[in-house]
Amino acid sequence: MQATAPFKRGDSFLITADFTNNEGLTVSKDQLRSQVRTRYDKLIAELVITEKSANVFDLTCDDTTKWPTGNLYMDLQYTDDGEIVSTETILVPVEKDVTHDEP
Repeated sequence: MQATAPFKRGDSFLITADFTNNEGLTVSKDQLRSQVRTRYDKLIAELVITEKSANVFDLTCDDTTKWPTGNLYMDLQYTDDGEIVSTETILVPVEKDVTHDEP
């Protein structure tokens, strides 16, 4: 399982992905979907996908203040002509942020 670098809760979440379909062909952001979930399958965030260039996408979440600390999980799902294919699961280790506003 791949993993992101440790991520601090409250920071803006950003992953840049280079993605093509199984045949190496270009995909559009409308064919992609990505979520962050706990190990118990609780939805934490539906990531916003922005196309940067051909086959390069930013996956973002601006508000992570309520994300739990510990290990979260994500993948990137591609849909084409009714066929759904998901990438390998990616581990997202979330740490407590030291600098933050008081609740």
